[in-house]
Amino acid sequence: MASCVCAGTLIGPAIAGCASRPATNALAKNNMLVIKLALLNYQSIWRGFPPRSIEDKDGKPLLSWRVAVLPYMEEKNLHRQFHLDEPWDGEHNKALIERIPAAFANPNRPRDGKTNYLLPVGNGTLFGSGKRMRIKEIADASKTIMFVEADEDRAVIWTKPSDLDVDMDHPSCGLGHFRSDGILVEMCDGPVRTLRPGVSETTLKALFNYQGDKAIDPNDY
Repeated sequence: MASCVCAGTLIGPAIAGCASRPATNALAKNNMLVIKLALLNYQSIWRGFPPRSIEDKDGKPLLSWRVAVLPYMEEKNLHRQFHLDEPWDGEHNKALIERIPAAFANPNRPRDGKTNYLLPVGNGTLFGSGKRMRIKEIADASKTIMFVEADEDRAVIWTKPSDLDVDMDHPSCGLGHFRSDGILVEMCDGPVRTLRPGVSETTLKALFNYQGDKAIDPNDY
C-alpha cells in the first residue's frame, strides 16, 4: 500500500494479540453484518440510506447516523432516550455514550464508547454525494464499500457525527494498520471482505467510488 502522511499507527500488543483470534474476528465481522442490515433496512423503509448526521433546522450536525439506525438493529429503546434536537455532547445525550450497542463496539479494541466502524465520506463515495442514496443507484453494489473497519487512531465516539474522510488521491489513509491480515470492509451487496495488506490505491479508489468503472485487481481481496 502506498504511504501517506496520515497513516495510522499500529495497535498495541494486547489488542493486536486479540485481533488474531478467530473468535473475535468472527464477532467483528458479525458486528459489521448487523450494521449493514440496519443500513439496508433503513434505506428500504425511507427509500434512501440515512444522512451522515442528524441535523438541526439550520443544518448543523448533532448526532451520528449510528443513532438514526438504532431502531433497525433492535435498539428502539435506546433510540427513544436520545434528544434528537440536541448535540451528541450535550448534557443529556453525552450520558448515553456509555450505552454503545454491541454491534458498534469492536471486540478488538477497548470498550470506551468509541467505534472504528466508519462510513467513507468524500467526493465519489456513497455517503459523500450530498443526497440520500438508494442501493439501486450504485453502479456495482458488490464492489462498492458501504463502511470500513478503520485504524485505531480514527476511532470516534459512536454518537458523534464523524466518519472516515476519504481523499481519492490517497484512499488508503486511515486504513491498513488495525490488523495484520488486511482491511475489513463491508460491501453494499455481499459479505464482509478482507482486503489484502498492501491493497493498491487504485483498487481502493474503485471500491470507494459508487459509480463508474470497477477496475479491480482480483488479488487484492
